[in-house]
Amino acid sequence: MAELKDKILIVDDEIASRDELSTILKDEYEILEADTDESVMETLQDNEGRIALVIINLEMHNLDGKGLLDLLKGKGRFANPVVMIISDKSEEEKLNCLEKGAADFLRRPFNSRLVKHRIDSILRWKKVTISMDALKYDNLTGLYTRESFYKNVEKILKNNPDQQYDMICGDVENFSVINTQYGIEKADQLLRYIANFYRANFSERALCSRIGADHFAIFCEHDWDYMKYLSSDITKKARQNAPIGNCIVKYGVYENVDRTLPPAFIYDRARLALNKSKHNYGVKVAMYDTEQSEELVRKKFILDNMEEALSKKQFQVYYQPKVGLETGRVEGAEALVRWIHPEYGFMPPDSFIPVFEENGFIWRLDYYVSERVCQKIREWMDEGKPVVPISVNLSRRDFEQEDLVEDICRLIDRYEIPHRYIHMEVTESAYTENPEQVIRKVTGLRKAGFQIEMDDFGTGYSSLNMLSELPIDILKLDKRMAQKRNVQQNQTILNFVFGLAQCIGLITVAEGVENVAMVNKLRALGCDMVQGYYYAKPLPEHDFEQYLNDNFNSTVAPDNKEKGLLNTEDIAQESNARIRADLRQKTEIIKMIDQNMSVGLKGSKDDEEYSFSFVGEGLPKMFGYTYDEFMEMTHGTASGMVYHEDEPQARRAVEDDFAQGLQYSVKYRVKQKDGTLKWVLDSGQKYLDENGEYQINSFITDIDDMQKLLNQMETEP
Repeated sequence: MAELKDKILIVDDEIASRDELSTILKDEYEILEADTDESVMETLQDNEGRIALVIINLEMHNLDGKGLLDLLKGKGRFANPVVMIISDKSEEEKLNCLEKGAADFLRRPFNSRLVKHRIDSILRWKKVTISMDALKYDNLTGLYTRESFYKNVEKILKNNPDQQYDMICGDVENFSVINTQYGIEKADQLLRYIANFYRANFSERALCSRIGADHFAIFCEHDWDYMKYLSSDITKKARQNAPIGNCIVKYGVYENVDRTLPPAFIYDRARLALNKSKHNYGVKVAMYDTEQSEELVRKKFILDNMEEALSKKQFQVYYQPKVGLETGRVEGAEALVRWIHPEYGFMPPDSFIPVFEENGFIWRLDYYVSERVCQKIREWMDEGKPVVPISVNLSRRDFEQEDLVEDICRLIDRYEIPHRYIHMEVTESAYTENPEQVIRKVTGLRKAGFQIEMDDFGTGYSSLNMLSELPIDILKLDKRMAQKRNVQQNQTILNFVFGLAQCIGLITVAEGVENVAMVNKLRALGCDMVQGYYYAKPLPEHDFEQYLNDNFNSTVAPDNKEKGLLNTEDIAQESNARIRADLRQKTEIIKMIDQNMSVGLKGSKDDEEYSFSFVGEGLPKMFGYTYDEFMEMTHGTASGMVYHEDEPQARRAVEDDFAQGLQYSVKYRVKQKDGTLKWVLDSGQKYLDENGEYQINSFITDIDDMQKLLNQMETEP
């Protein structure tokens, strides 16, 4: 296929002049001609974006060449070069044309070689600048790239020493979910839409950039009232106009920036502020404060000291016992890492673990903890001391290690430790982030003889789905499930969890047990083991050894057949796999937010019906309705959604929960389009907005299959 020629538009009201230039250039370029204002604009419109250069005769009889130049280049209407034809004009006239945007001049009479050379040179330079612009502007949105944005911020700060500026960081909430659900093309359309919103409202007073992925940056004067554009309801505009409805953009603002900092550091402070608004319903804009500055200092300290801490064994392993409720015996322990710094003393895990998960150092730390556990178990075995299984935590980042299973097996085998003495704890967050990767590697660990514990069960939206997909041996219930004050509302869920675990042969461990009332409650529910301060806090190695020795008579080694924990050889894998497969359809009841957790409610003191302020796309579909049908059926209220027989009980339950705090959880039935009733779990949180009105962020989960299974379990002898 022949290469397309660049198009050149020649504007001249003399046919001879147009023909002369056309003859010189037609072999290398596609020539377009115009001789009136109307034909010029019509040709430009018909060939929008495809005309590489315009040649205008400055000395036309029926057209104003200088006025046409001003029209094309004024306000950036035509971005490509404009060349003017002149004869014996003064230098001042030429300078005036250059100031209006002319790129060069052609002098009559035409020298064909000189004309070709000049036009070729101009278009070659244009292509070079296009390549440079590709580095300057983001290809997707047309906003500044990160590098060019930072350079411009630096120039502005340098050239305006007396002006105060603000940095704004914008982020699309749950963009990864949008990407997955709607596809990359739709997600890109959304990013372009947001960029156009910034261009329309900020471009004349601010620099705008797409820093990366769904992250945007805006740099503007401090005294400009830009907040109206951040807190104006972009989500409502998005529902009406954007390619994806119900999107939310959150913002972090760093006011009166420290001009001594590099632009990247200034942006980082705005991004720190953004973290306060992300995943926080109702908070659209958050401001940077000194606490976050201290957070940056703390994070830098951790990053600067982590290597030395690991090499000098400042990380120490603590052990928290697991006690069997039926036997009273210590039946295991969890290995927990603590950082004991020689200067600053004890550093809590939640201060450094998230930093290590962010930068990937967590794998080296987890490997270190696993090796310390192996060394300790080997020591106990050699000295004939009681040995209990120790569980070690696997971070979500650990699953990114290509040879995770092989590395762990090599480590354990180096110390000649039976694999049944080591349990692997997997969190829900790891599974939800990359299910296929986690399933593959956890299955490999299970086949290698390690027992698998699901940590913090009940904290996410995929708990039961995860249970059906992974080869789990032990469920560790998040402490919040056992500590809920409203026992009556929580009883049904706990009954189901423990009943399901018993049905498929899983051991259950409850975390955060702090008093005898919780112990008795969990024992009555059928919980197998507990872990918490009621029995023992996390103990240093020596103290844990002493704890075992002091309780030697009530401690049983893990290979004793009376033990509640399962040995590898005793697990009927095929039977469990069959049961899990049978339950898979029944247990997929906790879905991603956009599928099943779908509704936001808003009410005030005078609105006892709780009118909808936002309805997710998945909610009407859950019951077989379109959006309009659903709003008509419910009258746009939460109370209208509840089946009439369940409404009084549901209202009382919500009021009782609110009397005790800001959260509630209630189950009820909803009438579907086909006339049948579906059970749902409605969980939410109440807060006061800036206008003093009650807002409720509520999530609706389909529990129909779970309720039917629970009813079946309750009726079976």
